[in-house]
Amino acid sequence: MFARGDVSSARVIMEGLDKFKNMSGLVPSMAKSTVFFGNVKREDKQSILQLMPFEEGSLPFRRLGVPLISSRLVYKDCKILIERLVSRKDSWKNKTLSFAGRLQLIKSVLSSMHIFWAFVFTLPARITADLEKKMRAFLWCQGPMKQGRAKVKWSDVCRQKFEGGLGIRRIRDMNMGLMTNHVWSLLTRRNSIWVEWIHVHKVKDQSFWQIPARGNSSTGWRNIMNLHDRIRPFIVSKIGDGSSTYA
Repeated sequence: MFARGDVSSARVIMEGLDKFKNMSGLVPSMAKSTVFFGNVKREDKQSILQLMPFEEGSLPFRRLGVPLISSRLVYKDCKILIERLVSRKDSWKNKTLSFAGRLQLIKSVLSSMHIFWAFVFTLPARITADLEKKMRAFLWCQGPMKQGRAKVKWSDVCRQKFEGGLGIRRIRDMNMGLMTNHVWSLLTRRNSIWVEWIHVHKVKDQSFWQIPARGNSSTGWRNIMNLHDRIRPFIVSKIGDGSSTYA
């Protein structure tokens, strides 16, 4: 649950939990609950903690495996992706794998390990480069990369098969495609609390294409705004009476 950092909002949350308990018969575990503060004055924080018997947590923390942060994602935040990929490919070291077998593992396993993160964040360029470096080494050497073992440039390897490549998807392209899905949700007004919140507080009956990427906006919103120029040429609108067409 999200709320303003004031006592009245905290009181509303506690009243809501009491109503939930009375109506459902389920008792929330206060000992297992945590409250997080962001840019809240110390005196307000103390008043809220007296009202809410929760343990105070610290940012950033992880939810569903990804860090919940308001700042720009940096390398150390994503380092766990590198560690997971290395751990997975190292578990295959003792197996005699053909080139075709390693290629299939990259396409079906290693290339999908970052998908959930890529759907939520714009991954740092250093992370995408390191992930692809590990996959490249596994493909050609099944271990650390050795000079002269890579027979074809990685950019050519990642082309589609009909273009002469092996069909491995570039992480940066996949990341951008997944982030573009958020724009499509906004344009089609998908039935979602997030979409409705964005339309009420960000779009405000404006054309999505005319909203500027302000410096005081959150990093996630600026990343979505920065996709304007890339995806605008691929969006086509069917013109009706013009009452709700902005494209």
